[in-house]
Amino acid sequence: MVSPTHIYAFVNLRKKKDGEVIEYYIVPSSVVVKETRYGKAKTTGSEWYSFYLEDALKYKDDWSIFLNAQDKT
Repeated sequence: MVSPTHIYAFVNLRKKKDGEVIEYYIVPSSVVVKETRYGKAKTTGSEWYSFYLEDALKYKDDWSIFLNAQDKT
């Protein structure tokens, strides 16, 4: 769904030698819709939708969308 008021918050949980790392990606819905990839398995007909981390990287820890929303109220 594309909307100027909708965002997706992706959370990437990783384990590293020195502990757990939590990454947040706050991505506008327009970007998610544009970059989502679709695939269908030939044998089972299963459908898959994927949004790749590389497409979210520039939105890492970008909480500014919430500040901008406050300005509009």
